[in-house]
Amino acid sequence: MCRLVVDGEQRIVCQDATQESRFSYSSFVGGDEPVRFYASTPVRAADGSVIGSLCTWDTTSRELSKDGIARLDDLAEQVATLLELRQAASELGHAASHDPLTGVLNRTMLDDRLAHAFARRMRRGCEVLVIVIDLDGFKDHQ
Repeated sequence: MCRLVVDGEQRIVCQDATQESRFSYSSFVGGDEPVRFYASTPVRAADGSVIGSLCTWDTTSRELSKDGIARLDDLAEQVATLLELRQAASELGHAASHDPLTGVLNRTMLDDRLAHAFARRMRRGCEVLVIVIDLDGFKDHQ
């Protein structure tokens, strides 16, 4: 059902989904407790593309007020913002911990991982193997 919102890039508000032919294929509208009320709005990225949908439903038929629709749209905007913030944080974290040329962990991360490995060795008595390769002039030849 939510796929229809993503593909159509439009909000759907339906008082009784069991009466809608566009949902007849869905197992959610059949059975002992079918979805009756259904509302979904697109979640849009900053560029306007639809990246998902925010859906709500109930087994009781109901109407959604204009205020309720506005709240659903506001929540979808908040979800989009949160997803964008998480993506940015992930990219920043990667940039802060990896060499931009080679993509391997940088010295700060190497120090952190070594500290964890040696602490684990102290707790568990396991062995630590470290291999370091130093390529002189590697960046100069790129």
